[in-house]
Amino acid sequence: MHPVQSLALAQIKPNPRNARTHSKKQISQIAASIKAFGFTVPVLVNEDHVLLAGHGRLEAARMLGLNDVPAIVSTGLSPAQQRALMLADNKIAANAGWDRERLAAEIPELATLLLLEDLDISLAGFDPAEIDALVADFEDSGDPDDDVDPGLIDQPPVSCSG
Repeated sequence: MHPVQSLALAQIKPNPRNARTHSKKQISQIAASIKAFGFTVPVLVNEDHVLLAGHGRLEAARMLGLNDVPAIVSTGLSPAQQRALMLADNKIAANAGWDRERLAAEIPELATLLLLEDLDISLAGFDPAEIDALVADFEDSGDPDDDVDPGLIDQPPVSCSG
């Protein structure tokens, strides 16, 4: 187990092999999360302080003007293991899915709770359009006028050519 320590941003070297990209919008979302909740997930560096995981968090820390970040220094990994870890850190998380029905129930409830604290649901990382589409997928939007009379269901179908 590697302890978390504080490292100056100037000590951390970006990894030239990093294949993950982060848009300015996502970096802003990460920065908002750090500002609201603190730096809850440390970056991961090797013995030479080359970044293995947390490139987006590092950029967000720079955006926020932080001088140092929590970091775990991973020791004892071969160069091949370090490269595999860099990919696995992002890819394995991306392989996860969502329980969309549970998410559709959670987001509106959370939005209400966050409003009581003068916080916005965007802290959860979802765009308003994503939230609207998700909630619409699970809300009962049936029009009572569209309901079929149950008595007609048992009747034989009637149709004519032309």
